[in-house]
Amino acid sequence: MTACQGTGSVKVTGNGDGSSASGSSSSGSGGSTTATGAKSDGSGTGTGAGGAGHGSGTAATSDRCATDNLRLHLEQGDAGAGQIHYTLVLTNQGTSSCTMNGFPGVSVMRRDGSTVGKPATRSGGQTGAVRLAPGASAHVVLHTINQGMSDAGCWTSGQLLKVYPPNNTAPATVAAPNGSFQVCGDTFDTTTVQSGAAA
Repeated sequence: MTACQGTGSVKVTGNGDGSSASGSSSSGSGGSTTATGAKSDGSGTGTGAGGAGHGSGTAATSDRCATDNLRLHLEQGDAGAGQIHYTLVLTNQGTSSCTMNGFPGVSVMRRDGSTVGKPATRSGGQTGAVRLAPGASAHVVLHTINQGMSDAGCWTSGQLLKVYPPNNTAPATVAAPNGSFQVCGDTFDTTTVQSGAAA
């Protein structure tokens, strides 16, 4: 696909119960989100095609970075050698420090709420926990390929990304760059969370 360049922002509220969860799901510049959810103790698994799923990790429920305290921002990076990378930044906008560890769940979504394709797969190993003070950020790198790099073709474009931060079952939504996000070659993956706002 042809790499998209540009900025965009969206503020979306999502409701859900936050809990420690395990699973896989499914990645420019700029989107911001807020989502609300109630905490609960416990663990669970989340799986799914077409966008269902939960972020995975091991942070304690009482200490985790809850979705409603995170602001999400999407930036497109380089598109060298047919590879397209996006940096998804998660910033702690709460009043106390929190911990994030593991992979997010990320899916491509249309404006009507329907999902496109499958959730992002996990790329690489899981790193250690990231401690975020108020205002501090962590990030993941999302990856797909350009159109024509694979015989698999491209998915229908989406306008949003649905994101389950690690250890959360409540999603947030962030706008795609230039209003469009397309996965090609059935290649869509995410790294584990890493400290800082940039790769």
